[in-house]
Amino acid sequence: MKVVSTLAAASLALGAVAANPAGEHVERQLVLGGGEVPVGTKAYTTGIRSTADGNTYCGGALISPTHVLTTGSCTGFQQPNFVAVGTHYINGTKDGEQIKVMSAQNHTLYNDSSASYDFALLTLEKPSKFSPIKLPNADDSDIVAGMWTKVMGWGDTSFPNGTRSNELQGVGLEVWNNEDCAPLFVVDNSSVCAGGAPGRDSCVGDTGAPLVKEKGQGDADDILIGLSVIKMKGRYTVNPFPELSLTEADRVSLEDLANAYIMSNLELCMKFMSTGRRVDPARWKPLKERKGLKIYSERKESVGTAKADEATGAGLPTILCVGTKEGKLDDLMFGIISEDLETMRMKASYADSFSAAAVLDGVVMPSLEDPFRSLVVKWMELDIPFNSTGLIKNRDYIYLEGIGIVRNAAGERFGYSLLHSVNFPQTHALPSRVRGNISFIAYWREIGNNTMEMYATGIIDPVDEGSLIRKLVLPVVATLFLGSLEYVYCGQMRKLTYMLERRYEESKTRGAPNKKSSCVTCSTPITGRRLGDFGKSNSTCKLCFGFVCHACKIVRKLSFVDPDLLMTQRKVTFCTKCMCEATSMNAIDIARARLLGVKNGVNSSAATGYSSISNLSDVSYCSQ
Repeated sequence: MKVVSTLAAASLALGAVAANPAGEHVERQLVLGGGEVPVGTKAYTTGIRSTADGNTYCGGALISPTHVLTTGSCTGFQQPNFVAVGTHYINGTKDGEQIKVMSAQNHTLYNDSSASYDFALLTLEKPSKFSPIKLPNADDSDIVAGMWTKVMGWGDTSFPNGTRSNELQGVGLEVWNNEDCAPLFVVDNSSVCAGGAPGRDSCVGDTGAPLVKEKGQGDADDILIGLSVIKMKGRYTVNPFPELSLTEADRVSLEDLANAYIMSNLELCMKFMSTGRRVDPARWKPLKERKGLKIYSERKESVGTAKADEATGAGLPTILCVGTKEGKLDDLMFGIISEDLETMRMKASYADSFSAAAVLDGVVMPSLEDPFRSLVVKWMELDIPFNSTGLIKNRDYIYLEGIGIVRNAAGERFGYSLLHSVNFPQTHALPSRVRGNISFIAYWREIGNNTMEMYATGIIDPVDEGSLIRKLVLPVVATLFLGSLEYVYCGQMRKLTYMLERRYEESKTRGAPNKKSSCVTCSTPITGRRLGDFGKSNSTCKLCFGFVCHACKIVRKLSFVDPDLLMTQRKVTFCTKCMCEATSMNAIDIARARLLGVKNGVNSSAATGYSSISNLSDVSYCSQ
């Protein structure tokens, strides 16, 4: 974790220029492994909000009655219109006080690329009634390596799925020497590093969260040591290369590259499937296996023996993934497509194992005619084992991602996923990472009512001649292939999420239907003794609003992306009939309806006019 130090000098510099508001951004980044902060304590902890009662998207600290210190990273992510001082909750107005922000000024030396001097001063409309926190001594004598501090915020309490905390959380972190931290993060004299035991840290949603030195009983002697800035370690972040802007010539060239790669590898896929699907054990060594998928790595001694029409890495680590998986192709495609930050975060909550990723620019976007086709330039970072030792650096990649459906000469449909490294002058190397190269492609074809076969191959260039790095990278990449097992489930959960959003919109205008006094699945009557249990929120189906008994209810954890791009996960109850109806709906129709909603500038749930899904009664019931 990277946190700001030398706050006394920094806040003085900010005070001299605080008259003119300014704003840049990046993403906000959690309190992992911590606990709830007692209500009424640490009242200087401040939530930064766009609206007075909305979700806190960044943290800060009250340093004077009319000033809040936060990070420059937070001032551009959203407009910091309000602060919530002394509140225990992520949103609402039930406690603390909500004060309008009059101006926001970043530090004059703030650099959003390196995160140097990453702090900003917010000037409030009126004085806060709560006591400010003390600032450290200007000579940094309050900051000593090895001492324990506490970071507090409303960020995620689990990783990687990113579930936000409703109550203020805190966790203890140890301060490190900057020299020890340098191999892992970008540090300078405006920074201090702090970290905890494995699973204990700040995280997504905690940027700007105060890092404090607790001194004595109560809060009066607490000292503000820093502000959380988890630089570029957020799982899904904003574009780290904002200067990249593809020209029309770039788009044409990238589309031609993708099409050539997709069609040439489809021939290799077809050859494998038409010749007995045999994997040569002399060339391929088993690496991993899960649920019908087998992953192999190319034996080093076999390099050079491959036939001219066989995929080979020419000495680079090469992976082959083949086998079968359950599900329908359209559900898989709905689960895998992720053309923007919102859909990328949604997909990541169910699958994927990147440590960080971002959408850089689009080449081809989904359309009503082809809702499962996209071609997007992305960035991702992969965590390499032993990275935390500082001896090994993570690998990151700039790549072209192509998703879509292609047909072979016989007219059979193949879903494909392409990841192919590209580079641009604007996509410079990032600190503490090694830029690698990849070339992966996967194909899926339906071979039964609910079965698909998969063929995928990939070449990895870890940009290191050492055998250790290659051995460490291969299992990480293999995990990416195995993530495809979750794409069908992701597509089905996206269907459920869509229907929930739509039903919510409908209920606001039509109201919820009257509930029958029995379980909608097994018809168990509700007696007076059990009415209280049935009346609980988790005992009603959230699609038909009917009661569901404990034995019949189906609970699924669904992911939702808020308008401010914060990811939340909630357990949602369904009855068997609604679950079957929603998950059996045509994924292409829902994808088109979602696109209609985006095109019209409204929530996807508002696109209720699409004929194929205008009413749940249009869909035949599943057998029960």
